[in-house]
Amino acid sequence: METSDRLSKEDELRAANALKTLNLELNYQAETFIHDDAPPDVVSLWLDNITRFEEANANAQLAPLLNIIGNPELIPAEGLDEAVSEAEINRLLLLLFENNIYVNRPEGVSATDYYRFLVEEFLQLEIPDIKLPGMLHVFCYEEFLAGDEDD
Repeated sequence: METSDRLSKEDELRAANALKTLNLELNYQAETFIHDDAPPDVVSLWLDNITRFEEANANAQLAPLLNIIGNPELIPAEGLDEAVSEAEINRLLLLLFENNIYVNRPEGVSATDYYRFLVEEFLQLEIPDIKLPGMLHVFCYEEFLAGDEDD
């Protein structure tokens, strides 16, 4: 019986993925946790996406979220009632979503308080101005509250 010294296509892809992972670790201090059962073709695509993100992030300029969504006119939060606040929240969340930005809306927070948060805190946040196909910037309202507790 003759044995081939060539790797199978799957083993070649696994080896290429190992090199991509090492590159991410060395160049971006990324930590990856890839299960051995993960299909190597899916892992390859995922590693390529992470590499594109890291490259874009390394060269990205910071910009306030307000600029990223096109500097829409904002109604001052002071004195707004619940109905107007609700309409403005919906408008801003749609603009954010159209720019691949998502911030959760927690239960139990009034429309006026959430609108104030969006206008006075969230839209002032500077993030790397990165736009990659399929990439979504995700933010958690509660993490902003945790930051306030440190002050």
